[in-house]
Amino acid sequence: MKYLTAFLFTISVAEYASAADNVTLQISGKIIASPCTTINGGVNPLVVPLGDNIPASSLASAGSNSSAVEFDLPLTGCPSGTSNIKATFTGTPDVNAPDRWFNMAASPAAGTAVELRDKATSVLISNGSVLTAPVSSNKATFRLKASAYSKSGGALPGDVSTVIVASFVYQ
Repeated sequence: MKYLTAFLFTISVAEYASAADNVTLQISGKIIASPCTTINGGVNPLVVPLGDNIPASSLASAGSNSSAVEFDLPLTGCPSGTSNIKATFTGTPDVNAPDRWFNMAASPAAGTAVELRDKATSVLISNGSVLTAPVSSNKATFRLKASAYSKSGGALPGDVSTVIVASFVYQ
């Protein structure tokens, strides 16, 4: 009888364990391209001087620009598997020319904003614009140009300065 009780108890525990609920585990993730190790040679911010002698007369007429200053924004040390880099440009748009950048200099040249363009295509880069650069030999370069801009003309002497943030997504 002693063995029969132990046997019945074992059967009863085994039946209870087999009646337990099941849970399915769904595990997921996404592998993304790794970032490049160096942006702009490790220097932040990238300073782009438009010049200290921009003649006000060059911005006298509506829709005029100063001479453009060309510059590169290089990314290096991009790992294998990274084929493209998307850059999104954000900052404060100019009130009078929302597709240009607000002149936030301490002593701003009245009637001016900053214009940013893609060097190769001359496409205007405004707040929220996205450019894509291909990665080759573990590096990519955004080639850009900037200038002072006057929507209405009649720019007055003063300083020109703005801040634009470039955010990168690696593909």
